[in-house]
Amino acid sequence: MSKLFLAGSARARLSQLFDRGSFQELFRFASEHPHREQSSQKQPPQEQPHDAIVCAHGDINGQPAIAYATEATVQGGSVGALQARQIIECQRLAQQSGIPIVALLESGGARISEAAKIMEGYAGAMASAIGLSGVVPQVACVFGPCIGASAFMATLSDWVIMEHNASLSLAGARVNAQATGEVLSETELGGVDVHQQYTGNIHFVAQGESAVLTKARALLKWLPSHYRTRTPITAFESLSLKEQKRKTPEIEALLPLVPPNPL
Repeated sequence: MSKLFLAGSARARLSQLFDRGSFQELFRFASEHPHREQSSQKQPPQEQPHDAIVCAHGDINGQPAIAYATEATVQGGSVGALQARQIIECQRLAQQSGIPIVALLESGGARISEAAKIMEGYAGAMASAIGLSGVVPQVACVFGPCIGASAFMATLSDWVIMEHNASLSLAGARVNAQATGEVLSETELGGVDVHQQYTGNIHFVAQGESAVLTKARALLKWLPSHYRTRTPITAFESLSLKEQKRKTPEIEALLPLVPPNPL
C-alpha cells in the first residue's frame, strides 16, 4: 500500500462519523459482472470488494444522514463503474429522504481499465451532485490524494473539509509533469495552501483524520437536513447575559472598505 494513503479504512471513518451504534452499511453484497473481454479469455475476474467504496446510513448528532467512503486499500481507492452507481444510489436516497450526504474521499482517480464505463458512471454522479445542490447539504472530507473524478465530486459539494496533508487535483504530479513539463510536488499542485490561497475550493482544514470527521459532525449541527426544514436553533443557556449581549466590533473589519479588495 502506498505511503501516500492514510491509515484509516473506509468503515473506520464511517463508524467515527456516525453516532455510536447507528452505522448501517448499504449495498453490502454489491458486485460487478466480469467484463465480456475477461470472460472470453477465460481469466477469473479480479475481486474488488464493493468496488473500493463503502456506503452507509446512520445518525449524525441524532439526525439521519447518508455517507460513503472510498476504500484506499482496494486498488488505491480508484473509481470504477460500480462505485459510481453506488454513489448515485446514495445521492438518490439522500434526495428522496431529505437528509444530508457526506463523502469521505481518498482516491487515485478513475480506473483506466474500465474506459468509457467509468466516464459514463461518474458523469451521472456529477449530474446528481449538481441536482442536489440547494436541496440537501453535501459535505466532502478529503483525507489523502484525491485525484480526477473524486476531485470533481469533492468540489461539487457545498462544503469541503481537507486534512492538512491531503491533496486535491485533477491529475497527479507525474501526469502533470508529463503533460505540461512542469515538475511540481503533490502539495504544490493541490495541497491545502493552493486551495486556501488561490482556488478557494476548500472551506476548512483540519490536522488529522479525527479532526476532519469532528469538524464534519460540528458543521452538520448548524445546517438544516433539507431545504424545506428549518435551520437548527442552538441554545446558549450556558452563556451569561453579559456574554450574550456582548458587542463584536471586530466583525466590521472582516469586510474591506474597497469592494475589489480581498477579504
